[in-house]
Amino acid sequence: MKNKTKNKVRALILILLSCAAISCATKQEPKIEDESLKKKFLKIQKYYSSENWEKRLTAVKSSKEFLNTSFDSEAMAILLMAVKDPHPKIKIDALRVLSTTTPFSALGILREIALSEDNLNVKAAAIETLGEYKMASNSEIFLKNINHRDWLIREAAFRALLKIEPMELQKNYIGHIIKGINDKNIAVKIAILLNIKIKDQLLYDKISEIIQNRKTKTSLLEAALIAIVGYTLDDVTKERIVELLTHRNKKIRILSLRVLKEQNQNGKD
Repeated sequence: MKNKTKNKVRALILILLSCAAISCATKQEPKIEDESLKKKFLKIQKYYSSENWEKRLTAVKSSKEFLNTSFDSEAMAILLMAVKDPHPKIKIDALRVLSTTTPFSALGILREIALSEDNLNVKAAAIETLGEYKMASNSEIFLKNINHRDWLIREAAFRALLKIEPMELQKNYIGHIIKGINDKNIAVKIAILLNIKIKDQLLYDKISEIIQNRKTKTSLLEAALIAIVGYTLDDVTKERIVELLTHRNKKIRILSLRVLKEQNQNGKD
């Protein structure tokens, strides 16, 4: 059964690559200086039609150099096929390339993967790639995934949610963000604190609470000290940060000093 599925996938790949080749052939004849690029691209096309997943992976990684060239549409066709490849590693690398280009043509499949993919690493990569679009229209996908059972997906979803522009729209998600800061997984908490840019009193109260808690782990405390920059400190929080100037961890001491300097420079005494 698996072999039949693989053969069907391979047949589909060959058909699509043939279509891309025909499209390429019907285009205006490339300039002389494009001949070497054409030769390289034909090799990449051949690699992606291979049964060997490592060759297909090489094709996906190499496709990036053909974007924004005369072979842009053909390279994009390979990437859009690759996000459906049977091998997870190939899917992830294709998603990473797409995250740097954010083509509108990929939105549909990215949303589908972010919602229904079973492989958690692939799903997280799709969410992160969608995050690079910074579109509010993707927010429902992120909001659904911040409640996922796996922390890796929740972390990716919060990172993506905190990239939405215009930034003011993120204020609509304050309740969700606070819930994330309370997440049982420290990696999720830290991801939010390091990526949050909006300012809000409710967020300040939560960040301040983390700083004032003497049981807060060092890595989380570092993230909170970064997140609190830009706020006007209340007396209790400021006093605690002054205490942290003598913390045993050097980075905590440096971050505390940075917060206090920013307060003084902006007249927030």
